[in-house]
Amino acid sequence: VSIITRTVKGREKLLTQAAYSVFNQTYSNIEWIVVEDGGNSAAELVEKLQGVTSKQVRYKACEKLGRSSAGNAGLGMAKGKYAMLLDDDDLLYSDHVEVLVNSLLNHTDAVAAYSLAWMVESKIEDGEITENPYVSIKGHHQKFDYNLLREMNYIPIQSILFEKRLFDKRGGFDTEIEYLEDWNLWQRYAHNNKFEFVPKTTSLYRVPMDMGVKATRQGELDRAYESVKKKTAQQIELIG
Repeated sequence: VSIITRTVKGREKLLTQAAYSVFNQTYSNIEWIVVEDGGNSAAELVEKLQGVTSKQVRYKACEKLGRSSAGNAGLGMAKGKYAMLLDDDDLLYSDHVEVLVNSLLNHTDAVAAYSLAWMVESKIEDGEITENPYVSIKGHHQKFDYNLLREMNYIPIQSILFEKRLFDKRGGFDTEIEYLEDWNLWQRYAHNNKFEFVPKTTSLYRVPMDMGVKATRQGELDRAYESVKKKTAQQIELIG
């Protein structure tokens, strides 16, 4: 299993937390790939982290091209049969990978498996994290429904494990999409395929606690929705 983490300068404490959530996985056959978008400030930290785990750790510094490009760089490096994205401010519980690998081994007709995740409103300041109570989003308690996925994204980015061959055959993130790029990716990977849902909470992802920041972010997502939906539909037509 290849776990790709995208990061940028100034996220050292978050990146360290993400690292330990990878290193403490009960599933052992994991490589962790860290891709830094816009510099190599994390290189020394990643080297130190490599010294505290038996799991393979690799690092790539990239020019500043954005999250999608960084994700694609990491997926391009991946050696695993399965791959997943863990952003530097998200965390995995210790059985996350084991649960999803077992699901795929038990459902050989599925190309991906996803589980539930906590949403955590967080304030991150000077490397310190303040959290509101954890929330389980009702709309994410959803068995795989391709038609519904075409209308809404019910799969948080870190909660899904997919066959890496999907990246090889259908490409990675669309680098022209700034928001909802993961929704675009899941739709393309799900076309004529099956995902398996595991109703167990095995990870968490953070969203802004500040109401102003949260509203601005939601506004960007809302404005992107129709254009991403239309572009994704055109891309899926080309898949056939």
